[in-house]
Formats: sequence, structure tokens, C-alpha cells
Amino acid sequence: MLLIVTGIGLYYNVIVSWILYYLGATIYSIGTGTVPWGSCGNSWNTENCSQSLEHFSAENVTSSLEAGEGSLFGGQSSNATSQAGRTSPPEEYFERQVLQLHLSPGIDQLYGMRWELCGCLLAAWLIVYCTLLKGVKSLGKAVYFTALFPYFILLLLLVKGLTLPGAMDGIYFYIRPDFDKLWEIQVWADAAMQIFFSLGPCWGSLITLSSYNKFNNNTFRDAVFVATANCLTSFFAGFVVFSFLGFMSQSLKTDIQSVTVSGPGLAFVVYPEAISLLPISPLWSMLFFLMLLTLGLGTQFSIMETITRTVCDTWDVKHRTVLSASCLLMFLGGLVMTTNGGMYILTMLDNHTGTFPALVTGMVEVLVVSWIYTSQRFIEDIRRMVGWSKDSWWYKPFSLYWNGMWRIVTPSLLAIILVASAIGYKPLKLGDYEYPMWANCVAWAISGLSMACIPLLVIISLWSEGGNLVPRMSVVVSDWRKLIAPLPSWGKAEREFVQQRQTEMELLRV
Repeated sequence: MLLIVTGIGLYYNVIVSWILYYLGATIYSIGTGTVPWGSCGNSWNTENCSQSLEHFSAENVTSSLEAGEGSLFGGQSSNATSQAGRTSPPEEYFERQVLQLHLSPGIDQLYGMRWELCGCLLAAWLIVYCTLLKGVKSLGKAVYFTALFPYFILLLLLVKGLTLPGAMDGIYFYIRPDFDKLWEIQVWADAAMQIFFSLGPCWGSLITLSSYNKFNNNTFRDAVFVATANCLTSFFAGFVVFSFLGFMSQSLKTDIQSVTVSGPGLAFVVYPEAISLLPISPLWSMLFFLMLLTLGLGTQFSIMETITRTVCDTWDVKHRTVLSASCLLMFLGGLVMTTNGGMYILTMLDNHTGTFPALVTGMVEVLVVSWIYTSQRFIEDIRRMVGWSKDSWWYKPFSLYWNGMWRIVTPSLLAIILVASAIGYKPLKLGDYEYPMWANCVAWAISGLSMACIPLLVIISLWSEGGNLVPRMSVVVSDWRKLIAPLPSWGKAEREFVQQRQTEMELLRV
């Protein structure tokens, strides 16, 4: 998990730096009354740039910068230009001004630094460092803002979106089900990856943050609430997105399917294009990118807290020391993604750090907990922490339900998704650019490194418990029992809680 979350955190803040760049460009353009990507004729534009709405189609709106399937960016890659050879101003702004990707022919020729992005990346890391400097206390205060502010902006954007022509067409397209898609395994795989990226169940963040709870905290209630809120938020955000996509389709005189995209094409091309068509576009642009910034920083905060807390708990190092070293090293590592060809590196990390390794980690987690530690013991642990009674009428069906989900249903679904992802794997590609073989090998080495840690740590743990593991295979069974046994400190908080309650009751009697 540490390697997975480190790889994700390395490139995630680069995306935050893009948001800061757009936010700075928006603030700078307030005096002009329009956003800088709202027109052609700028120094970064080409002769193919066109503001004529009839020139746009799915290909050029989608952007050449979409990555492959099963990544944070998701979606299928497509051509950068339409059949008419035209590109939109936001697309050229993102590719030629922000990234300057056109100056790099491939991953083996990254060329010069984008110093503006370097500055934005430094600012992003300084925000993360200053916010987490006091540990979980400062994180808790920051999360109140990063978690609630996006809802306020989403509500404002939804109200504005509903007033736009074509908005209801977009919403109807969003809520109209296509049941044929349910038979496509890739749809389920994409849905699973969306949950993995939105909830981060295999990144260690949930475990890290929940470890600060008291022993008797209702963890089950919190888990259900977080999972439900996550899905409802995504559903609500869909109305915001598709109200603007409906407006886009009507403005471009094309069907909604043609402007429905995912990944950076949505956040940095299509949505900015829709914003540029609105009155007072800098205001709406600022609100939109402030929302993206708070969402991105909220995720980055949890990522860095996971890294620092893991290192601190394992090697007993001071929090500030680990945080300083982590932020500095990850900033230096992220500089390569601020080069002209940095997008090639970012796409490779995006496809191979938190996708397949996260699925494998999730599979191992659920199998170890449900079959080795046993799901019944795990349910009993939850019961002890929450304070449920075994005699409750609902406890037995509750136990049977979760036993079935953890032992059979979840592992089966993850296995199907893993197999489907392996079968449907395609070599790395960014637009029309195909990665060389060595780059694909490096990408899989990155994936393999985090997955190899699982059996490696098992062997190290067995060796530590049983001594000489190879010639003494007879101790393996007993060593396994030691490894899955609770630590002596387990239940200490419960015992202290019970003792405190008994003391309080005795004082009341007196």
C-alpha cells in the first residue's frame, strides 16, 4: 500500500499544479472579461484552431490527451483533430500552452522544463506541507473545508447549468439507462476502478485515518456512511456535468454522445470550453477550478498522511521529519512531469501505480481477512468495538450476509475484474503516440514492485517469527497462527472503557 500511495501521490500533485495554473490564468484574465482559452489568435494557437462551432466533433472535443482504460483519466484514446482537421481553443491551450506537449516527440525525448508548472508544483507541495505540519489535528480542520466547499460550488454550478439551453437534454441522457451496457465486462471493471479511486480502499488512507478513532467508535456506521456519501456525491456531480454537456451539444449543434468524454478531456478541455461560452466566464472558471483544487488537495492530504503515518509507526521517526523529507523528495520526483513530455511519464504512472496493483491488493486483503483471519472473527471484532449484543434478532442474518459478501461475492467479482483487465490489456498509448517496448516494461516493473511486496513481507514476517524458514518448514503453520493473532494491545482500549464505565457506575451509586 505504501508504494501504491507513493506512486499516486507523486503524480497526483502534478495534476493539482495544472489546476493552479488554470486558476492563476483565470485570475490574470479577470480584467479582460474572458478566459485565455476562449479564442484563437494567441501565440500558442495553430492554423487549425477554430472557434466555428460546426467544426467540432467528438474527436477534437475529446482531446488527444486521454489515457488508456483503467486509469485515473480513463476512457479510450482518440485523435486530436476532427475529420475537418480543426481543434478547439481550450484543447490547444491545454496541450500547447499549459503542457507544451507538442515540443516533445515521445517519452525518450522529454526536452525542456515548463517553469510555470514547476512553480505551480512547488506551490502545491507547500500547501500540502503547511497543512499537514501539525499532523492529524491540522488535517482534520482542513478536511472540513476541502470536503464541504466542493458541495457549495457544485450546487452553484448546478443552478447555473439548469438555466442553460439544452441542459435538460444532457440530464435526460445521463439518467436514461442503457441495459445493454451491463453485459459488457469493461463497464464493471471501469466502475470498480472508479470506486477504487474515489474511496481509495487499497491505498491505506482509510485505514490510516480510521486508526485515530476511539476503540468504541461505530466504525461500521462510518464505513456505510462514507461509501454511501461517495456514491451519492458522484451521482449528484453527474447532474452538474451533464447539464453543461447538454448545453455544449446544443451550442455545437451535435449529439450529446459526441461531447461526452472522460479524463483530462473533460476537466481541462470540454468544461473550460463550456465555461468560455458563458457570460462572466472568469467567475465561473474560478469557481470550477477552486472546486477541483479543493478536491485534489483533499485527496493529496490523505495520501501524504498515509505515507508519513506509515513511516512514523514503522520506524519511530518524527512526523515533521518524515513529512519534510517526503514532500521534498516527491516534489523533486514530480519535476520530470513538468517537462514538455511530462505527460508521457504521468500517463505511465497513472496506468500502472494505482490500477492493477490496487485490484490485486484488494483481492489479497479480502481473502486474508475473510479466509485466513476468518470473517467471523472480524465480525466479532466489530461487534466488540461497536457494542452490539449477540442476542439481537438481527445479528445472525447480519453475520450471514457479511460472511457471504466477504468470503464469496467480493472475491469473485474482483477475480472477474482482474481477469477481464488482464485479457483487455493494451500497450500504453497517448493519443496517436504508442509507447516503446522498454517503456511498457518499465511500467509493468512499477506495477510488479508494489505487488511483489505482498509475498516478500509474508516471507520476512514468517522468518522473523520462526527463525530459519527454509529448513524449518514445519514451523510455518504455527508461525501463521502467530501472525494472524491479535496483538497484546488489542482490546486494551475496550478494557479501559469498561473499567471506566464501572467506576462511573460505582460513583453514581455512592
